[in-house]
Amino acid sequence: MVIIDSADFYEVRVMEEVSSRGFESLNVCYLPIIGMEAVAAFSLLYYDPTRRDASKLCKREDMLRRTGLTSGQFQRAIQALEAVGLVRSFVKKGEGASYYVHCIFSPVDISSFLNDPLLGGMLEKTLGHEKLEQIKIDHRVASLPTDMEEVTEKFSDFFNPSFKSAIQNHPETVGKAGVNVPLTFSLTKFEDEIRQLGVNPNSLSVAEKEIAAKMAELYRLDESSMASFVFDAFEQTKVKGNRLNRRKLSELCQGSLRFAYARATAEKSKVSGKGAMAEKIQMMDEINPIEFLSVLQGGHRPPKADLQLIETLSGLGLTYPCINVLLDYVLQKKNNTLPASYCEKIAGALVREGCQTARDAMDYLYRVDAENKARKPRKNYAKPPQNLDNRPIDTEPKETVTDEEIDSLLDSLDEDE
Repeated sequence: MVIIDSADFYEVRVMEEVSSRGFESLNVCYLPIIGMEAVAAFSLLYYDPTRRDASKLCKREDMLRRTGLTSGQFQRAIQALEAVGLVRSFVKKGEGASYYVHCIFSPVDISSFLNDPLLGGMLEKTLGHEKLEQIKIDHRVASLPTDMEEVTEKFSDFFNPSFKSAIQNHPETVGKAGVNVPLTFSLTKFEDEIRQLGVNPNSLSVAEKEIAAKMAELYRLDESSMASFVFDAFEQTKVKGNRLNRRKLSELCQGSLRFAYARATAEKSKVSGKGAMAEKIQMMDEINPIEFLSVLQGGHRPPKADLQLIETLSGLGLTYPCINVLLDYVLQKKNNTLPASYCEKIAGALVREGCQTARDAMDYLYRVDAENKARKPRKNYAKPPQNLDNRPIDTEPKETVTDEEIDSLLDSLDEDE
């Protein structure tokens, strides 16, 4: 419990960012049971200057002066916030003054609040059953269709993600929950695979499983490959939630780019028409440039220079399908070589043109190629001058003098005289 003394110092630490839905829940659900003063105190703490810079120690009396609340009012507000889980307070007592740290947590969404036996029960006791039912109606969440086929686009199919950007730990970033990205990765299959390796799936937290699923999607790994990587990055001695060494898992996923057998097969993109060209466009759209070069080289790993070139082209903002087209185009033009500067110039043109798919890049390159051929001037092989009498031909240009130049010259001579 916090005992408010105006001489004390304090610091605010925001543990979770609050979204617009969080503030809506604060006003709809929390306000009736904790009161307006507690809601005002929450907003004050959330936007406190010390949340961004812990070196800015503030005195409690400064906070009270800004709010206009008395010490007793503010103490009751803090206690109410602590009771519903929005604030956790820590103290280090000193001589004459104490130092407090207030940790701020986001309000749960309205649906979670109403379904919580403690919070929902307290709200019903405060407002009554009819009012509670009205809140449920006003904030009812729609349900997904169960009698229809889902055709939602998958993350990896749409973005063709960069393999250079691995998921790392970012403790300074705060948030309530992960992003709901549709995945092709099957958690059930992953759990079966890792169980066969001797790891109990329940020893991993839900968050750790989600990390594995999203990294598998990012690197296009199947469930079996990801299970083996998680097994290698699993640290049994640590507490649940910290057993997955994310840095090691990231390194293993990056290393998988070197081996074709560890890659998962992606769904083919839709291309109208059949034949070799349609199949080629599909392949360029669905695999990354390292795999594409490997296919062209009979399954062998591309040389280091080519891998560095691919990284450079990706860094220029070129999508993987466009890089595949560029590589294929340059290999045909330059006798199966990939001159870096030549490739980078073409990449810049494709980026400026806004090409995203293999078809975009292919249409642009071959259109420009055709235009260049059409503009190319024909060589004019003129007949050499004939020399019938074997005399040397004077090819030097002969100077001619106009009448105006002669008149001007005569005038200048008259003036000299």
